[in-house]
Amino acid sequence: MNKPFVSIIIPNYNHAAFLKQRTDSILHQTYTNYEIILLDDCSTDNSKDFLKQYETNEKVSVIDINKKNSGSPFKQWKKGLELAKGELIWIAESDDYADANFLQTAINSLSNCQSAILFSSASFIVDESDNTRENPLTISLSSGCYNGAEIIRQFLVDRNRIVNASACVFKKEEALKHIEQIIDFKMVGDWLFWVALLSKGMFAYSDKKLNYFRDTSFSTRQHYNWQKKITRLTEELKVLEFLFKNKIIREELLNKRLETIKNRLCWSFPSIFSAFKLKEDDLTYEGFSIAKKEILRHCFELKIRSIKNKIFGKTNR
Repeated sequence: MNKPFVSIIIPNYNHAAFLKQRTDSILHQTYTNYEIILLDDCSTDNSKDFLKQYETNEKVSVIDINKKNSGSPFKQWKKGLELAKGELIWIAESDDYADANFLQTAINSLSNCQSAILFSSASFIVDESDNTRENPLTISLSSGCYNGAEIIRQFLVDRNRIVNASACVFKKEEALKHIEQIIDFKMVGDWLFWVALLSKGMFAYSDKKLNYFRDTSFSTRQHYNWQKKITRLTEELKVLEFLFKNKIIREELLNKRLETIKNRLCWSFPSIFSAFKLKEDDLTYEGFSIAKKEILRHCFELKIRSIKNKIFGKTNR
């Protein structure tokens, strides 16, 4: 890999406050063989006006503004991949920013690890005011080249330890094979995407903190209401299904993770009932996967009497 062309995709939604910092951190990269693809998912702030300022920038190849929100960030990922001319892809999330040496480090790392499909660097976490802190989910590895399947088993089974797309650069050819799997996800599509990529190749890693990962109260990663909790947990089921079907994890570990998800769903139920005054029969299963149905039924069996007694008082058996 000599000087590969990189397509940098910036998928934006309502991040006008951070867009200048994001774009500046890309335009100041020491590695310069790239294009920028600016995507907006029908923002309601002044993002569109800001993005239009780049119409004459020689590094910006595309500015695409949706007239209707797509409903999923991963549909924007797919659009960016289809527009990309580069052999490598960097999805630079619109509220994050990067060290000037991020892209050069990614290129060097991938060059030193010829069969690598995915690169990631370590990250700082940054808040709305640019205060930084350590990332508690940092992958505990030294810089180097690692077997993808082993990285999955160590860091991507219990949870997603590659927590931020902005820290990653990957091969477009492989990404196009897997992007359809995640376009209907809303929360953890990146988790399944990393797993799918790493099941096919090596992982290049830099322990240098070259990415600044924005974690705010408005982030899609926050899921305090019950709808988001259930959406996240059902998407996690799909990650587990992929891990098991592709023989990355065994049945024993699958069952252990399913039990954890069952418990987490059950824990969410009191807030569902109290918020909506629901009875057991009011919750429908339309559109739910078989696995999700079984987990919900299991939770009902374990928790329904105590929840109903607490909310509605004693009921006849």
